[in-house]
Amino acid sequence: MDKDISIFKVAGIKNNIFKYLYEIFKFYKSNVYDIVYLNECTAEFFVYVFPILFNKKTKLIIHSHNGSGKNLFLHKFLCFFQNVRVDSKYACSDVAADWMFGKSEDVKIIQNAVNLEEYKYNEQRRAHIRKSLNIGDDVTVVGSIARFDIQKNHKKIIDVFNEYIFIFSLYFSDDNISTFLLEQFKQSTSTKSSYVFL
Repeated sequence: MDKDISIFKVAGIKNNIFKYLYEIFKFYKSNVYDIVYLNECTAEFFVYVFPILFNKKTKLIIHSHNGSGKNLFLHKFLCFFQNVRVDSKYACSDVAADWMFGKSEDVKIIQNAVNLEEYKYNEQRRAHIRKSLNIGDDVTVVGSIARFDIQKNHKKIIDVFNEYIFIFSLYFSDDNISTFLLEQFKQSTSTKSSYVFL
């Protein structure tokens, strides 16, 4: 690990909220930063930096990566405080900007990037994957590779698949199409994949 990087641990907020509050205030009192950069899917993440509400010297940058969440009440409650305090607002889309900052004019949109070199077409990789999944060369494959989370909107993906299959079946045999959803996830010791054929 880089010797210029420090890792600090505090008590888990769900395990002991009072110990967490004590340790998080102590952390920000002992460690004063010029900038705190917070990637958020929901304003609930603000609990990890809220002591800087009382330190106006630290610049707070918030980068929103989501357009919805499970606990709307807590999100809106914490949005009020963080949006009073935030110095710079970023989001990956207009939807993510509205979710985190409301109809704010001063949000910079930075769309998520994809490494094109990593995902460009590769004939050998295509043949290997098709063989491992027992898919013939004459089969059209329509798929989605994304984690199985609400943000990835698998219901919409399945609706699009069904429409594609319907149109495809008007001209070709149903046996010539394969549809699947693929998820890859990391555990502490390995990377695993799961997939669903539809």
